Amino acid sequence: MDPRRLTDVRAGDDEKRHIVGSGYLIAPRLVLTARHVVSKEGEDGTWERWERIEVRVGHPGAPYGGVTRCGAAVAWVAASLDVAVLELDKEVEATRAVVWGLPTGRDALDYNGMAFPFHASEDGTRIVEQLRGSLPPLAAGGKEHNLYVLDQAAAPSSPSKKGVQPWGGASGAAVFCQDLLVGVVVSDDPRHGHRRLHAVPVHGFVCDAAFHEVLTAHGLAVPDLQPVSANPRPLYPHDGTRHRVQRAATWAVSVLTLCAVVVAVGVAFTRIDLPDRKDRGDRGHPGQPSASAAAKSPAALSDPAGTADSDVGGLPRGTRLRMTATVSGPEETMQAAFAESDLALLTGVLKMPMISAAPMPADLAKLIETKGYLVPGALVNLVVEGLDGDVEITKIRPVGTSREQIPLGAAFYFPSQGGGDVRQMDFDMDDDSPVARIPSDGTASSSVGRPFFTSQRITVEQGESEKLALNFSTVRGAYTFRVAVNYVAGGKEYSQFIEDGLGKPRLFRISADPCPWEGMRSRLTPQDIRMLGTMHYRHVRDIDEQAAPLGTYQLVSADPADRAMGEALCS
Repeated sequence: MDPRRLTDVRAGDDEKRHIVGSGYLIAPRLVLTARHVVSKEGEDGTWERWERIEVRVGHPGAPYGGVTRCGAAVAWVAASLDVAVLELDKEVEATRAVVWGLPTGRDALDYNGMAFPFHASEDGTRIVEQLRGSLPPLAAGGKEHNLYVLDQAAAPSSPSKKGVQPWGGASGAAVFCQDLLVGVVVSDDPRHGHRRLHAVPVHGFVCDAAFHEVLTAHGLAVPDLQPVSANPRPLYPHDGTRHRVQRAATWAVSVLTLCAVVVAVGVAFTRIDLPDRKDRGDRGHPGQPSASAAAKSPAALSDPAGTADSDVGGLPRGTRLRMTATVSGPEETMQAAFAESDLALLTGVLKMPMISAAPMPADLAKLIETKGYLVPGALVNLVVEGLDGDVEITKIRPVGTSREQIPLGAAFYFPSQGGGDVRQMDFDMDDDSPVARIPSDGTASSSVGRPFFTSQRITVEQGESEKLALNFSTVRGAYTFRVAVNYVAGGKEYSQFIEDGLGKPRLFRISADPCPWEGMRSRLTPQDIRMLGTMHYRHVRDIDEQAAPLGTYQLVSADPADRAMGEALCS
């Protein structure tokens, strides 16, 4: 958080100023703020931008270098969230790039921010207030449960004047956790005695294509969210006792970029059962598009990466769901592996004697997203929101699966986060026909291992959301695949891919572990053991366990032999 980027936003028309708020300079000519500060809502519910917007960038107090006054215009507003970006009429110095973050875990995080709330003003002069308090990541604010809750360490008393909002003027303030920008203040919750604010999470808008266009036009990269937590979970001991975490990772967890949002642009199908020769998904009766459906479709789905099944596409689009996916490892540590052919991309990282593990470097996170394989699988945390009427999910499945060589170039181990109980399903990608199955809950339930959707359906009501955990795993191979969600709406069946930030079906990569943890060894055959016994990584970076108890999470070089098969399967 840089005081020199604090922004005082004032908006109105040519006659007078109507509203004031706060903001934060994210580029020399871009300010992040709240939509309602720079736009007014009409009677029909649409938003009209104010004709005149002025900003003052900088902290007015010494020794922060003074304030720069600029004119501004709205460059972007979110479609459904109270957030906007202003373009200034001149540049203001901004030497460092903003680092964007995503709160993870269950424990409350400390947060900071700066704003110009009414309760801090004196004789009409706007005074800076440093916002501070805690952000409980599992609490949800707003009617749609899509806002962060900010509990204030210091808060104003009830206003002395009727109609005056003590926190008025704070809207648009940037919210920081450990110097990572995680949200934008948008409202006060008076039910808590003005001790609670609400903020729009960064992850709710960073995947917006129009937002990307504004950033790239000003020389900024697409935000790469870095996870931030109150305290990473303790590591398991290296004594062969690693165990499977049955609970899904928390919904804020995202060690990879969060741009996997489908907003009414998913690909729809009357049925998504594909020919066995390509799909490797649950076999059934291969579906063909109906003549009427094909006639409605302007064009078949283009293959985004040369590996997607070309039979998937050419049907009407589904528009009933918004799907947001984050990806983490299924264990207490997240392991990412790279092929030897990609080692050249890791030269700089591998030369570092120590690598930050929490959060990980942005360049490494990007490489994991684009090239890395999650080991021994990927936990896809999926939030499905109903946009138009009730939707019944009838199937979730991997499609376009391709088997690859197990990557043995380098492996990185990062701390992961725990989370609450959610609806979970398992996919064994080593099966000839991977289907969603009911996972073990630690009991002797007879339903464990049965196909999930033969006995269950998931209904998503309009305006509501469902949280799902899709656990894709392997013990004997490496796979790339995409994920499709079938649903019924209005008596018709549709399907949507989980998509990436470019609106294309998102590619997932997982690989077997040369040193499989105990919970997965029952799936190994003698042939699997012989095969894995010939494998080891060339480079390994693991968590420094001596520093971890002190709260410092760094990766250091480790012996690859410790991550290979031994007489007792693993050392």
